[in-house]
Amino acid sequence: MQLEILQYPDGRLRTVAADIKDVTPDIKKLCTDMLETMNVKGGAGLAAPQVGRSLRIFVMVDDEHSVFINPIITERSAATTISDEGCLSFKGFGFIKVKHSDTVTVSAIDIDGKLFSKKYDKLLSQCVQHEMRHLDGDLLIDHLE
Repeated sequence: MQLEILQYPDGRLRTVAADIKDVTPDIKKLCTDMLETMNVKGGAGLAAPQVGRSLRIFVMVDDEHSVFINPIITERSAATTISDEGCLSFKGFGFIKVKHSDTVTVSAIDIDGKLFSKKYDKLLSQCVQHEMRHLDGDLLIDHLE
């Protein structure tokens, strides 16, 4: 089921997301709905706060369509890049230049409740960092010069 994506300045986008205790059928449904919504809207990633759920979940297009529950960045490179970023919650806003680490390693729980860790670089590293910021109520507009 396609979900409504909240648009800035909706205050719910600023809420710090809560940890997930168990990967229940409701959480799995939310994850699959988020994947569908992201695909239909043409996004590279989507965080639960963007669909009005203040939970530590995001989905992303990488070598598959990955689900990250309770994600933590466990390592990041000292090297950084400034790149253009857009956001599904800023429809029609365009792109903003944002500084991010070149590589990150993220640990999370997948949709089946299994812990995993994966290293990302380039655009995928940027996407992970963007979605992680959503989980902390940090929005793209906060990075305007």
